[in-house]
Amino acid sequence: MNLRLKNKRTKGYLLIEVLVVIVILAVAIVFIVRALSSSLFAARRATSYTKAISAAEQLYSDIKLEMSEGRALARESFPRSLQLTIDNINFQCSEELSQTSIPDLSEIIFNISWKDSNNQMSFALSSFIPTAAAE
Repeated sequence: MNLRLKNKRTKGYLLIEVLVVIVILAVAIVFIVRALSSSLFAARRATSYTKAISAAEQLYSDIKLEMSEGRALARESFPRSLQLTIDNINFQCSEELSQTSIPDLSEIIFNISWKDSNNQMSFALSSFIPTAAAE
């Protein structure tokens, strides 16, 4: 009789074993979902920074175009502010021109700010341009 009871017990799983497996799977799923959501957030933030850098590159290419056409950048016209929209994101952009310690160079600074998922984001890029073109 003991052999029959033993055989019946080994054919299936106990309820506690099933519950333990369900808890382990639930914990694993929670960690996977957290990892995916944080990676999606990081990807969205990286995309918005890439678009902001694109906005700064547009501003810089406009300045290079002015310089290539022989138009001097008047120091009095700086700082300049404008708004760019790229893929439904509004970027507030400003350009500042400052003299460097090197006589033949001026530094141009692009400040870019935008709103991303209820967070105000911003950064600055700078480059150098010949003083002759900046005066």
